[in-house]
Amino acid sequence: MAIVRRFWWLLLLTFTTCLPVPNLPTYLIYLRVQVPIILLNILNWNWDDLIYKPFKDGIPFIHCWTGEYFELFFFTTLAYFVIDAVWVMVAPQSVKSPMTIIQHHVAVILYLIIPYRCPPFRFLMGVCMSVELNTWFLIARRVFNKQGSPPWTIDLPYLFSVRVKLISICFYISWIAIRCLLYPYVLVVFYKMVGVGIVGEKDKWNLAVGACLQIVFCVMNAKWTLDLANSKMRQWRSKSGVQVSEGL
Repeated sequence: MAIVRRFWWLLLLTFTTCLPVPNLPTYLIYLRVQVPIILLNILNWNWDDLIYKPFKDGIPFIHCWTGEYFELFFFTTLAYFVIDAVWVMVAPQSVKSPMTIIQHHVAVILYLIIPYRCPPFRFLMGVCMSVELNTWFLIARRVFNKQGSPPWTIDLPYLFSVRVKLISICFYISWIAIRCLLYPYVLVVFYKMVGVGIVGEKDKWNLAVGACLQIVFCVMNAKWTLDLANSKMRQWRSKSGVQVSEGL
């Protein structure tokens, strides 16, 4: 009963944060629509197991996945990427690299078909969609620091300084942990799933396609990480600061 009550409270929070607001800026819309995906992902995990014994039974994370709200999680995620891809096609000027984003979203939509058709892979959707937490902090940097002020500038107003620093720290930690470490590690999880025989003969093609798409996402993350690092290096060299949106 406790998890049911928590679910309804979080669902109420989700709908509250997603209520339409007139003249809402594009970045703030994106900041709000990440919330349902993040919350629904949280609800599909056994957090005691995930925190204390994530590597039990040979395959990391699989025993931590409950999947109680998988269908709601799946269709919410699918709707988000379809709508966002259509939005970018209709208004490409709203993002810096529209073609890259469209290609990424098409790959994600194809990837989502695999866990929907093959239940043994569903926990990997939860693992991979944890990247939306990092995306939330990425957008938050732009929403709460429109001036593009370097977060470690000493003469910023106190509350503004704390907020910008906290968001930046969470952004970089989640970027490294999820995009640079967790995503490549998922390839190891694919390999382990084959090794223990959890994947049936009919699912091996799904596993192969999933592994190929995972490599695509790892390459994209590596490219974006390099862009981010280059933008930080230019900032340090110039000593004059750059906009937080550069490099992404």
